[in-house]
Amino acid sequence: FRFFQWLRGTGLTSLLVSEVYPSALEAGFEEEFLADGVLLLTMERTGEISFQRRIQCVKLRSADHRAEAYTLLFQEGRFEVARAIG
Repeated sequence: FRFFQWLRGTGLTSLLVSEVYPSALEAGFEEEFLADGVLLLTMERTGEISFQRRIQCVKLRSADHRAEAYTLLFQEGRFEVARAIG
């Protein structure tokens, strides 16, 4: 809790990265409660041997946002977001 208070006190935009196991997603995790925003990055199987990167805004305090997952594409050295297929 104090770490998050300290980060807010710096006046900077902070991005924390954490690995979360699938079981923790269902139960919730402490960082989700403390953070102002949570972006979830996953790899979804879309075929027998193919996967798709997905990004989902799980939480964004004080903002109206869509909760569905979107495809995260990396092409020509940059990221693009598109509607998820499948």
